[in-house]
Amino acid sequence: MGATLVRRITQIGNSKGILLPQALLEMLKWDVEGDVKLEIHGKRLIVTPCARRDATEDEAKAVADKVLKKHRRLISRLEK
Repeated sequence: MGATLVRRITQIGNSKGILLPQALLEMLKWDVEGDVKLEIHGKRLIVTPCARRDATEDEAKAVADKVLKKHRRLISRLEK
């Protein structure tokens, strides 16, 4: 079983919210401005991060570098 954390529901503008500590977000490796999916199961609220639709520039570069490294001989032949 995982860790337990108790938080209070608080007023945030005209809404209510639950503030999550930075350490918790870091443990979960959640993006601060990332989207989350909320599911209701009975009286339980399940919060799950949503997969991003687009890769960041750094992620795209890492994938491109990996492909170029793996297929460098083929790419070299195609360049000729």
